[in-house]
Amino acid sequence: MSNGYTSVSFGDEEEDENYENMTEYNLKELTLYAIDCRPSMLEADQNGDIPLLVTLKSIRAIIVDRIDTRPNDQIGIILFGTTEKNNSQDKDHIYILQQIDLIDAPRIKELDLLISNVGLIKDRCGSSDAVFPFSDLLWVCSNSIANPNAKQYIKRIIIITNNDDPTDGNAQYRKTAIQRAKDLQDSRTEIILFGLKENEDAFFDPNLFYGDIVVFPDNDDKQEEKDEFDERIFSSIGNLKDLFDKIKTVQTSARSEFRLPFEIGPNLTIGVRGYNMVLEQKIGAPKYYFAEGEQTQEVKSVTRWKCVDTNEFLTPTDIKKAYSYGGEDVVFTEDDVATIQTVNKPGELRGIVFVGDILIC
Repeated sequence: MSNGYTSVSFGDEEEDENYENMTEYNLKELTLYAIDCRPSMLEADQNGDIPLLVTLKSIRAIIVDRIDTRPNDQIGIILFGTTEKNNSQDKDHIYILQQIDLIDAPRIKELDLLISNVGLIKDRCGSSDAVFPFSDLLWVCSNSIANPNAKQYIKRIIIITNNDDPTDGNAQYRKTAIQRAKDLQDSRTEIILFGLKENEDAFFDPNLFYGDIVVFPDNDDKQEEKDEFDERIFSSIGNLKDLFDKIKTVQTSARSEFRLPFEIGPNLTIGVRGYNMVLEQKIGAPKYYFAEGEQTQEVKSVTRWKCVDTNEFLTPTDIKKAYSYGGEDVVFTEDDVATIQTVNKPGELRGIVFVGDILIC
């Protein structure tokens, strides 16, 4: 499928922002990291890595990347399995480390402080192996991630833990957690699990509890034919060293190859977007920032045109394009340029023909 548009070069096309006025509707993301803070997550493994510390480093790397690539996304961090509590529902063993909000310098500095001294987490939040209703965690997450403009956001709760059964076999805790997870999924909130193996020989059994809470790629509903454009992110189990790559996959959004309008009928046109599933993701152009107190603001470039004769600033309607032809400059208005650039009408539905009705010679 090809685009039915072409264009003629009229000067610097980067200056002409009005001819490509198709604005993509990018859904923002609300991502809430729920991190296990039990004693085993604070102890170094056989490689000397502390699971909680590696988790915070991975999240920090993602946050820094998001400042440039998706600055309007919001991220929050909740610790569970703590001694202290910090949440509006007053639930035990749940500590909201960072409320879900836009990324800024103070939040990154706070993570840097905790990463430089993981003991601060013990002093501030504590760590406990006490069993508590897992549904309490989901309630706190649900309240934190609630947004009045929910339709404009993709909501995700990412659970990072090395405990395959936080209910410790408690049937009532399991039942209430499953129901609460279902309520979240019905409200279009994804729940994703990154299960960590405590060591190379350890086994994280997803069927003990999380199989009824999150979606794994080998669940029964995935045995059917898979839609290659299904954008669901599946939970996974793995080693601590793979954690950053797993978190990164959640943050990688699909990249479209082309866009074009498709006319279904009079006054009814939809947009068609095509995807190249193996399209290379390249590093974007660098951006500039300036510090204003504790806030880091992106520098926005503004181009303005001034008349040499009158020394007055020009509006877009004052500016025209010219193309040299036969030794003379031919002047075009914006409407003229738009008409020239449009070679033919966009895709149009003329009728429906079934494959069985086509005669193949």
